[in-house]
Amino acid sequence: MSHTLRICLTLACLALCCAGHLRAQAAAKPAASATPEASPTASPTPSPTPVPLPDVVAEANNTARTLRDVGTSLASDEVRTKILDELPTLTRDIDARTAETNKVLAGSPSLEMLGELDKEWQSLHDTAQGWSRDLVRRATELDAQLAQLTRLADTWRVTAVNAKSANLPPETSAQIDTVMGSIQPTRDDLENRRAEILSLQSRLATQENRIETAKGLIRQAREQATGRLLERGSAPIWQLGQAGEPGSDLAQAGETTFSAQASTMSGYLQRQPGGFLIHAGIITLLVFALRWARRGIRRWVEQDAGLQRSIPVFEVPISAAIALSALLIGVIYPQAPRVLRACLGAVVLIPTVILLGRLVDRRHFPILYASVSFWFVDELRLVTASLPAVARWLLAMEALAGLVFAVWLLRNERLAAASKEKKRPLHPPEPIQLYTRVALPCLAAALVANVLGYVSLANLLAAAILRGAYVAVVVYGAVRVLEGLAAVAFETRPLTYLRMVRNHRALLRRRTVLVFQALGGLFWFDLFLGQLQLRTPLLGWGKAVLNATLTIGSLQLSLGHVLAFSLAVWASFLVSRFLRFLLEEDVYERFNLPRGLPYAVSTLLHYLVLVAGFFIGLAALGFDMTKFTILAGAFSVGVGFGLQNIINNFVSGLILLFERPIKVGDVIQVDTATGSVERIGIRASIVRTMDGSEVIIPNGTLISSQVINWTLSDRQRVIVIQINVTREVDPAQATQLLKRIAQEHPRVANHPAPQAYVSTLGAGSLTLELRAWTESYDDWLQIRSDLIGSINQRLTRENIALV
Repeated sequence: MSHTLRICLTLACLALCCAGHLRAQAAAKPAASATPEASPTASPTPSPTPVPLPDVVAEANNTARTLRDVGTSLASDEVRTKILDELPTLTRDIDARTAETNKVLAGSPSLEMLGELDKEWQSLHDTAQGWSRDLVRRATELDAQLAQLTRLADTWRVTAVNAKSANLPPETSAQIDTVMGSIQPTRDDLENRRAEILSLQSRLATQENRIETAKGLIRQAREQATGRLLERGSAPIWQLGQAGEPGSDLAQAGETTFSAQASTMSGYLQRQPGGFLIHAGIITLLVFALRWARRGIRRWVEQDAGLQRSIPVFEVPISAAIALSALLIGVIYPQAPRVLRACLGAVVLIPTVILLGRLVDRRHFPILYASVSFWFVDELRLVTASLPAVARWLLAMEALAGLVFAVWLLRNERLAAASKEKKRPLHPPEPIQLYTRVALPCLAAALVANVLGYVSLANLLAAAILRGAYVAVVVYGAVRVLEGLAAVAFETRPLTYLRMVRNHRALLRRRTVLVFQALGGLFWFDLFLGQLQLRTPLLGWGKAVLNATLTIGSLQLSLGHVLAFSLAVWASFLVSRFLRFLLEEDVYERFNLPRGLPYAVSTLLHYLVLVAGFFIGLAALGFDMTKFTILAGAFSVGVGFGLQNIINNFVSGLILLFERPIKVGDVIQVDTATGSVERIGIRASIVRTMDGSEVIIPNGTLISSQVINWTLSDRQRVIVIQINVTREVDPAQATQLLKRIAQEHPRVANHPAPQAYVSTLGAGSLTLELRAWTESYDDWLQIRSDLIGSINQRLTRENIALV
């Protein structure tokens, strides 16, 4: 038993020794393999090449020029100068906004207010990011210049060593020493400037971190505000001002708030100094354009009464120009602070009301005045958002006043009568009444929520309803100004050179007005959804619905793909219709094209645009074109079996369009059907007969069957009239009489001239035949009737009896 135990222990020791040996070998192998890689042979730095002695003078001049260029770039360092000058202002702006943001976040800010704060901090973020990119680019340039000077210093050091052994003239040696002495100071300047740029980067990074911190706090507050809309976020309004409640120290908070607003305004104007000049220039140009248009608008109204609607726009050109410039405020003043937006809004809204006073019925003036009043109070509430007590009392006043005005608006008989009469309303009466009925419960709920402390919900409802009202006023004014400018544009060059404008001016003006109204409505609706904080959720929901995928075999479809396909096909029809309209109105009339060619060109263009739209739609649908090739092959097989007639008719239609043996407007005879070609379609053509019926004839029949085209080369038609007279009548006299009768008719052609013959000789009569040609093919039956009547009268007068 002990022997067995000794054997087991021996084997265990051997196993442990083997395992240790194997682990040692495994560890040694990677180390051995890593050893040559850990110390690779470093590539030797190329030694500097000395300047050839004959080129020393020229290279010295080049080096001096390089040093001068570097010195010039250091002296005119616009990036450094700009950031050194404006970084303190940015820091003060961040300090002021941080203090104000903390005051606002300490209360119960509305989602609207948080959105405004986020826009303001985003403006600072964009500015800091732009400066950071400029500093990185400048630091990279300085590094490149330092590397260049290092190479020059090494090159001239080696050159100086060679020069000592070459016994150069003293002047050349002195020039080399001068060059070497001038490189080092420039390098020192570059290194100092680089250090300064790096220091600016550090200072700017500190401010960027502060900006990101503020944006994070605002983002967190927005998420919390969205989640507690139905939660009480503050004390009831009657408890405001008590110790410990937000707004208890109004004097100090007000001073801090307005100081922060003034600092923010000052910093923005320093960073965007040209906004006011650009705005003033745009308004000036619009005023001159409106004054110029006013001289011709009254004359044009006499010719087109439809322009009467646009006259009031040009009677107040300054107000109209300021109202129209409101559409560009967001572009001219990107991410402006609240105080500046409030001032600009006041500057724009008052002229807009003056303009609308000339555009709407006097009985709608209360709507304008109420909108202006609500706007001023609302902007004051936003400016004082860091004073929770003041902001809440202002909100309560707004909601109460809006509630009273909505009740008065619904009960006012004069406004109801104005809506029924529909005399120049601000909006169609139904939207006004609908919006008022929606606003009434919303304002009541906002008032109650604000009083009880549900501040987020109160701000959301009141701000959306009130802002939606006065934004609609401004949008309506801008649309009316654009409508007037479009009316003037259709009356002036270069648009008057187009025949489609001259012939369809009223139609184009109506369509343009519809486009402006649709864009204005979409703009207002987008802002209204943003006020209700519904834009982002609705966009997300819409994307989810559009991206929902339905898998059918190997084909994956989504509603978005189907909608894109439908829009592509619909747009192709619109584009085709517009292009054909443009060709027919302004191209074909300027060229002497053969009859039928314009229709052929328009039809082929229609087909090409539709095919292009179809393939674009397939691409939008996400359809694999290799699968489409397979389907096309299967389609060709189907053509070989069951679609021969359809393809035959389609190809025959193309032959008709290209070869044009039959054109739209031709009078043709197919079998017993005779009529005018109304349309040459993809599969069949439509012929309208003399009795008004429409005959659908396959295109293949028109190509393969015998077709009589009465108007292939011209529109002339022969008129044949036969009469029987007695044999006692002189044939020569009778035929001359018939020819004179035909020549006297105004619609009988002179070429070929009318002809009369004796066609038949009978036992007791002669048959006379008159052949006359006319260019009025469509009226040849009436002309024939006129000739028969004239022949009857003349034969009676000449006592020629008929048999």
